[in-house]
Amino acid sequence: MLKEVERARPALQRQIGPIALLFTGITGIIGSGWLFASLYAAQLAGPAAIFSWLIGGGVALLLALVYAELGGMLPLAGAIARIPYFSHGSMSGFMAGWLCWIAYVATAPIEVTAVLQYASNYLPWLTTLVDGDRVLTWYGLAVAASLLLAFVLINLAGVRWLARANVAVTSWKLAIPLLAATGLIVFGFDSSNFTDHGGFMPEGVDGVFAAVAGGGVVFSLFGFRTVIDMAGEARDPQRTVPIAMVGAVVISLFVYVMLQIAFIGAVPERTSPAAGPSSPRTSPTGRLRLSPPFSACNGSRGALFRRHRLAVRHRPRLYGRHGAHQLRARP
Repeated sequence: MLKEVERARPALQRQIGPIALLFTGITGIIGSGWLFASLYAAQLAGPAAIFSWLIGGGVALLLALVYAELGGMLPLAGAIARIPYFSHGSMSGFMAGWLCWIAYVATAPIEVTAVLQYASNYLPWLTTLVDGDRVLTWYGLAVAASLLLAFVLINLAGVRWLARANVAVTSWKLAIPLLAATGLIVFGFDSSNFTDHGGFMPEGVDGVFAAVAGGGVVFSLFGFRTVIDMAGEARDPQRTVPIAMVGAVVISLFVYVMLQIAFIGAVPERTSPAAGPSSPRTSPTGRLRLSPPFSACNGSRGALFRRHRLAVRHRPRLYGRHGAHQLRARP
């Protein structure tokens, strides 16, 4: 089936190796939620939010194993929409592709909004208050549009350059949360935070599962789908796609659990949870001035990876162009 599809449609350049594909998956998982999810999960489940991450990670890993098997069998650009086409027909494939495309289109502006929300603590001219709501100023809108344009230009540069740049950027993006968690545990950890104020599980089992669904745990971990959408440009996809997808979930889960432990153990009692982790004056995690905007910015770039590949798979003549030898994605 795959050979017939590849003959019917021009192939993308398979230039992404296993490390680059792994880091692409990590980019899709770790984004602006690496501070907010720890806050919201702790509010819903207390210290037992650690269990929420383990449960959410188990669910994400099960789904990743399914997609890893399918991605190795059908390594196509935008495969998350093409797989329903092969299994349920053209109507289901079209609906899945359309819904995924809408979600991916919305993700990049959401992440850019998160970038500006973090940055407004240090650049107040980006936002203003209107009827009690914080909105972007004209300068903020210009910065947001410039960021989205920059992501498009990165994709236009070609998948090989994009993958190499993503490895370097994601390495820094991984280092910041790990260093933050390590620093908070070493210099500000208080083990009594895990037992005081109602005990380890103040909201019971209900709170643990509420954090999985409503605390941002599931939302944070399901970015592994980036790997399957980039499978059409991966070298030896039968081997690299499963390794990258499972590896991205495991590594990202470790980072999130470390952050949750550090957040619970290091946040002082006087800190107001309502202030959120983006406030540099009220939260110890908020003092990490460069890491939140950087992570959110990189996450939105991952969303554009997926959107372009999904569009190429459904409308190759409109969204793709021939390079010297093979098809190249373009916005």
